[in-house]
Amino acid sequence: MPGYDLFLSYNRRDRAIVDPLAGALCERGLKVFKDDWFLRPGEPWPLALEKSLMASRAVAVAVGRNGLGPWQQREAAAALDLQARRPPDDGLPVIPVLLDQDSARQAGLAFLLQNTWVEHWDPRAADLIVGAVQGKAPAELYDTRDADPRTRVCPYRGLGVFREEDAGFYVGRESDLERLGDAIERHPVVAVVGASGSGKSSLVRAGLIPRLRRASGTRVYQVADMMPGRGPFLALARALLPLREPERVLSWSKGGIDDECERLSAKLDQNGAEHLTHVVGQILAEEPGTTQLLLLVDQWEELYTYRPSEAAALRRHGERVRRFIGMLLEAARLCPLQVVLTLRADYWGEVLNDEPLAAALCDPALVHLRALDRAALERVIRHPAERVGLQVPDALAEVLLDAAAGQPGDLPLLEFTLQQLWAERADHGGTLTLDAYRAMGGLEKAIVSRAETTLDRLAPAEREAVPGLFAALVQVGEARTDLRRRARLAELGEPARAAACQLANERLLVTGRDWTSGEEWVEVAHEALLRHWPKLEGWIDTRRGALLTVRQLQADTRTWLESGKRSGFLWSHERAREAAKALTQLGMEVSLSSEEAEFLGPIDPQAMLAELEQPQTDHQRRALIGARLDLLGDPRPGIGCTPGGTPDIAWYPVPGGEVTIEVERLIRGGTKPKVKAIAPFHIARYPVTVTQYRAFLQAEDGWRDPQWWANDLDRDPEGDSYDLGRYDNHPALYVSWFDAMAYCRWLSNRLGLLIRLPDEWEWQQAATGGDAAQIFPWGAEWNPKTEPCRANTFEARLGGVTAVGMYPAGASPGGVVDMAGTVWEWCLNKHDSPLATESRPDNFDRRVVRGGSWYVVQSYARSAARYRSNPSSRDSGLGFRVLCASPIPGH
Repeated sequence: MPGYDLFLSYNRRDRAIVDPLAGALCERGLKVFKDDWFLRPGEPWPLALEKSLMASRAVAVAVGRNGLGPWQQREAAAALDLQARRPPDDGLPVIPVLLDQDSARQAGLAFLLQNTWVEHWDPRAADLIVGAVQGKAPAELYDTRDADPRTRVCPYRGLGVFREEDAGFYVGRESDLERLGDAIERHPVVAVVGASGSGKSSLVRAGLIPRLRRASGTRVYQVADMMPGRGPFLALARALLPLREPERVLSWSKGGIDDECERLSAKLDQNGAEHLTHVVGQILAEEPGTTQLLLLVDQWEELYTYRPSEAAALRRHGERVRRFIGMLLEAARLCPLQVVLTLRADYWGEVLNDEPLAAALCDPALVHLRALDRAALERVIRHPAERVGLQVPDALAEVLLDAAAGQPGDLPLLEFTLQQLWAERADHGGTLTLDAYRAMGGLEKAIVSRAETTLDRLAPAEREAVPGLFAALVQVGEARTDLRRRARLAELGEPARAAACQLANERLLVTGRDWTSGEEWVEVAHEALLRHWPKLEGWIDTRRGALLTVRQLQADTRTWLESGKRSGFLWSHERAREAAKALTQLGMEVSLSSEEAEFLGPIDPQAMLAELEQPQTDHQRRALIGARLDLLGDPRPGIGCTPGGTPDIAWYPVPGGEVTIEVERLIRGGTKPKVKAIAPFHIARYPVTVTQYRAFLQAEDGWRDPQWWANDLDRDPEGDSYDLGRYDNHPALYVSWFDAMAYCRWLSNRLGLLIRLPDEWEWQQAATGGDAAQIFPWGAEWNPKTEPCRANTFEARLGGVTAVGMYPAGASPGGVVDMAGTVWEWCLNKHDSPLATESRPDNFDRRVVRGGSWYVVQSYARSAARYRSNPSSRDSGLGFRVLCASPIPGH
């Protein structure tokens, strides 16, 4: 089965004529292959063109006064060769399309004698081509009894902008066009300013540009157009490159073109007007006879809608915008460049804040679009109809004029209503009817009615995807009204893409393809849809906060990428939490790119916990995961508290046995072994966390209750005021030995169990599982550089603690974690007299600490390594773990 109905071969110099023809053929149901629609980035163009030619039912060769282009010569020859080789019952129609009166001479006599041609200026041209593809002769397509074929052409643009090829239907702003033409003659930079929906883009595209092309005189224009977006230099490069390199781009891959655009963008940003002047000269030299480059910067307000949240990024973007504007102003002064910009009136204040731009756009260089008067509106209604033999009854015209008069932003609604009336005309005849208009509910309800009808016709899955689809297509505002946003089809789910196609068929959305990237895009046909469809307004309002967060995330990602991925541009964990909430609310409606996901960092708790199990996960990533888990809601048991405020301890059993420790000789030096038999016990899997210790500080029966201190513990009056740590799932810090003892007594009372600190024999037994060969909890060897998955010691270079449990591969044989590195852990007994465990408030004999810490080297993290600290000491690497010496129900 062929992949395409028609392969359209054309000279790129004839693109202005060929593009409308291709669109007309698509509207008639043909699947047309046009190179800039279907070639993918990185694909060799010659090979791809030949494959597409082989997969087509017919070939149309467009021939204009420029003759056949270099690639077109090859395509035409290949088509004729293929035609000659195919059997008669599987013929390949090769259809010359003469674009103007001089085309026959350019095409070559042999070519025309071999194939019957179609003349582009024939009103039936598109239908004749369709008939040829279908194997029909002209007589089969047009019978004298048929209605005038012009009635099959809709003369109204609906929500779409009037294009250059729609100039024959464009009326109503003749006086504005005169003023714009005069301004172009006198000023290098001109602005068209008006409300949304007033027709700014249409005035330039369907009014000014055709006028300039038709004008006879010393100025001959080449035209480039762009929308600045968030990267104005790159957008300009994309507009200029095909004019500067018209032949070379045909041999470049899509990816090669994109790379060249990036290089041109960088040169424009770096060298400004000097390089732009050079490029303008190259463009004019490429098309001999042209004297001026007209640059249309459509939707100029896009320069001001990007507002990075980070102050430095906002400043840099402002500087980039000022450089871009300054470059255009200077280049327009130095070289044959004329700039026309279109701007929404509510952004005029931004222009006034830019002194050089405001000075350039003096009153004579401004064209303000006001609401069309009644006479102009009537021409908008009647003139296009007359061009195709369509009748508009006076009664209908009067009703339409009454509804639209004096509404500068409702011109798209009038066009849309007229388009719908054309589609609803009785028996597809030649008259629009008042009854059809009334059935639509009037001007403002016409678009709502169409949208609702289309929505009802969608499949259930597609209908459910529509709110999310529009969420992707709206740039939500805070102070200003919402704007359209162009989205990549690839960022939408399958149901949303299917819904987008249906809405595009109904002209509510517009789809297209970015020629530099090959990606398809979709956008709302006009902002009038945002203003007049209550259901859409409701969808956006319920998602506004989440959408603002995601749009800011996307914008700040671009700033981060532009900075070279500097860490200072990343969002804080708190902002990442807000983004996670927004993404949860939006669900499958928003899909982050790989760069955006990298910028945001991990936000899926289960995925983060799985990542901790991977040996290659580095220390920095583990620290990040710990912080993110805390802010997003750490799901692990054993690190928090019960709803009643009692610490939830994950108890792990430890077998009894004989344990030997090496005690330092204070006088003679060296060590001597101390052996102790211990009974089985349970120990907490994690050190006590900030949440669990804070419960003790805040409980009415907790730290302030004197019973836990009795007469044997020293109570620091400020012991409840120390900074335990920033994150709840991190080990509690700055806890003295006295505090830890009081905590154990309080927890014993809460749980009805005997809770205490482990002595160092018990601590060592928990770390080794009773196997003396376990130098570290996980085994005999450890190279911190090659095994970052084991522990947080000085070698990790983190400069602080991590959340508990970030090193599951560093667990003891019994599954207890964090017994090496992160924080020292208090033990019950004294350091110099290991068998002594008693306490007095005036006794400050040093107590044992075990396990090492984030600020000491790995040797201190050995399971048998002893260290000591004053029982009143507090520091940023000192915590504790609890032991249960009594049976635990259920364990």
